[in-house]
Amino acid sequence: MQRSTLTYTYDPAGRLISRANVLGQTTTFDRNNLGQIIRKNAGGQVTTYSYDLTDQLGQVTVNRSGFDRDSIV
Repeated sequence: MQRSTLTYTYDPAGRLISRANVLGQTTTFDRNNLGQIIRKNAGGQVTTYSYDLTDQLGQVTVNRSGFDRDSIV
């Protein structure tokens, strides 16, 4: 069984900002002023998140390299 090691990085508020594996593949997270994730970049696959007026997740858009953009509302 192969073990995997992940390294996590947090901002001063204790929120996850990146995760990396032993191969150097990194996922980064950008947040808004409320601390909600608004963008995730996983090795070039960018996912954006938007929120409605009640701060509930309203839309998720996935941009995959070489593919059209997919949106989930």
